[in-house]
Amino acid sequence: MGHLYDDECPECEEETRLEIIKALEDCGWEVQQDPAAWLKDAEHRKNARKVVMTSNHMSFTAILDEIEELHDKKQQDYGRVSDPYANVRASEDFGIPGWVGTIVRANDKMRRLQKFSQDQTLINETVEDSLLDLATYAIIALDLYRQENNPEWKEAWQN
Repeated sequence: MGHLYDDECPECEEETRLEIIKALEDCGWEVQQDPAAWLKDAEHRKNARKVVMTSNHMSFTAILDEIEELHDKKQQDYGRVSDPYANVRASEDFGIPGWVGTIVRANDKMRRLQKFSQDQTLINETVEDSLLDLATYAIIALDLYRQENNPEWKEAWQN
């Protein structure tokens, strides 16, 4: 019989990492154990389901790619070719800056997550969907805030 799990033990860490990789592969995920190779291949990051294992954690970059993909997909429903933020800028019609309107939408996601934390149920979307939307709204709010408050930022991204 082996010893109890110890997070300081290299053998335990490796065994856990291999178990996670096997579980992910069993679910159809591609798991690369060389993060450097994966990070260098932009097309692979954008087009493949992926998880990079480094010290038993999913890659932050993989989640950023997922956010980008989600934003591009939703932009087709909510944005316009000339303005991908048209839906959140609509708050400006009521005298509310676009970045503040975006924060209001982010707050809707926070309320959904708060409800889930209290009763463990969501009907229309998953916790992960809400978290991805929340992260996307934070990025959009930052971009709109910079556009409003930093002329160099706005000018750099208008062309």
